[in-house]
Amino acid sequence: MSQASKFFRTVSSKSKKILIRVLPMSLKNRLKQYRRVREVLTIIGQPQYSGIDPELSITDLDRLSLMKNKYAGERIFIVGNGPSLNNTDLDQLDDEYIFCMNRVSLLFERVRWRPQFFTAFDLRVVPDNLDEFNSLDIPYKFFATKHKGAINEQENHFWYHDRSSADDFSNRFSGDPAITGFGGGGTVSCVAIQIASYMGFDPIVLIG
Repeated sequence: MSQASKFFRTVSSKSKKILIRVLPMSLKNRLKQYRRVREVLTIIGQPQYSGIDPELSITDLDRLSLMKNKYAGERIFIVGNGPSLNNTDLDQLDDEYIFCMNRVSLLFERVRWRPQFFTAFDLRVVPDNLDEFNSLDIPYKFFATKHKGAINEQENHFWYHDRSSADDFSNRFSGDPAITGFGGGGTVSCVAIQIASYMGFDPIVLIG
C-alpha cells in the first residue's frame, strides 16, 4: 500500500475533504484509484484480492524481459471489443498473430481461431471475471501486478507494472515498459499496443 493511501486512511472524514481540495492532481488520481480498489474489495468479498499495484519482482521482470522483441518484424492484429466486429469477417485472421482483451471468449462461438495473446487490467472487469480469465487457454496472458492474488500464478501468465495516467497516449507510451511499466488509461487497447510493440511486432493492426 502506498504512503499516500496509508495516510488517507488515518485522517478524519472532514480532513479528507480539505486534503482533496489542496492535493496536486497526480495524488488526487492515486487516492481516487485507492477508493475504487476498496469498493471492489467490498463488492467481490475476496480478501486475497489486494488491488494494489506493486512493482515487478526480479523473477517476474526476468520472465517479461524474455518476451522483448521475441516477434520482431511479425504482423499482429489487436482485436478490440467494439460493435464494428459484428460487420467484420474475422475468419480472415486465421493463421495470424492475434491479441485480444477482456471478454474475448464471447467471440469464440463465431470464429475458428484463438488468440495467442491476451490482457485485461481494469479494476472492475478483472474481479468480475476471475474464473474466466484464469482458465482461458491462451499461450500468453498479461496482467497488471495489482491483480496478483486474484489472478493465479501460471506458466502462461506474465505480470507488468501498471503506470496508467490521464496523459496523452504519447506520454504514456514507455520506451522500456518492463522497467517503467505499461501506461494504460482510457482503454485496455493502450496496454495491448504497448505489449505488442515491446514484443517487437511491426506492423500492429487494430480491429474493432
